[in-house]
Amino acid sequence: MADMDIDALIREARDLGREAFVRRYPHLFLLSYEGENSREVGPAQFFTDVAQRGAPAGGWSGVLHVLPVVKSAKNPYSDRISIGRARNCDVVLRDPSVSKLHAHVRRDEAGGWSLHDAGSHNGTSIGGRPLARDASAPLQVGDSITLGALVLQVADAEGVYNVVTRLSQAR
Repeated sequence: MADMDIDALIREARDLGREAFVRRYPHLFLLSYEGENSREVGPAQFFTDVAQRGAPAGGWSGVLHVLPVVKSAKNPYSDRISIGRARNCDVVLRDPSVSKLHAHVRRDEAGGWSLHDAGSHNGTSIGGRPLARDASAPLQVGDSITLGALVLQVADAEGVYNVVTRLSQAR
């Protein structure tokens, strides 16, 4: 799944208002901020690079990317949302430190979310706490997760609405 168009989200937030915007998007989002140290995967890159870990320098800033955490029609696993570098993942993160299949997000019967490391090369962490390889942990809105060297923030529709509203006011 590609990241969402920020200008379109700003217009949608303005047109719909908070309540309708939140109802429209009942899923999680991953927010990333592309800075000067961002790295893209080349078209022929097969192997996962070794992660150079670290929190975002100077906090969350840079170009905002909003990635919906939703199922792709191409994914055969009905019980999970796959995250990885491979183009057939539900959420595609084209960073060389992210494994082809890095992690899964699952929703439990009570409506909560969990993040599962799928045996990734560079590891997965939530709030700076590493997940054991092939282990799961609860995932909450507001959590900072690290997949390889890529740091992302977990948001719900209300959080995305707040971010794009602030961006709109800053412009």
